[in-house]
Amino acid sequence: MNLSLTSVMIVDDDAGHSALMEAYLQRIGVRSITMATSGEEALHLLQNVIVHTIFLDGEMPGMSGKQLVGAIRDNPVCCHYKLAMVSGLLSNPTSSSPPTSGEVALRLFLGRNYVLPIPKEGLSSDALLHALRLMIKV
Repeated sequence: MNLSLTSVMIVDDDAGHSALMEAYLQRIGVRSITMATSGEEALHLLQNVIVHTIFLDGEMPGMSGKQLVGAIRDNPVCCHYKLAMVSGLLSNPTSSSPPTSGEVALRLFLGRNYVLPIPKEGLSSDALLHALRLMIKV
């Protein structure tokens, strides 16, 4: 899959986590990456930037990831963008533990959008590639 023309936005208040995601995305071939440190900044940038996929943190100060999803869905310019919520509050999909009620509620809220959980051992380029394949359908 050629991801060099794929445009991605990362929304995360943790600079270290954002840099790690950016490095993983670059490793799998994504060349156009826009960074935002808050939901408010992401909404401002989305007025002038077109992206295919937005990876957003679930827990941020100010506008939460859930609130950002709602704002994006309500915006006719970017409501069609694919969203992946990256959150340590979500369980690893390979885990045998049943999902928590909060996780089920979050997955139902996101609906058509893919939820990318961070496994306990951390985020990987393989997990991001898997999410992009599901969302972009290349």
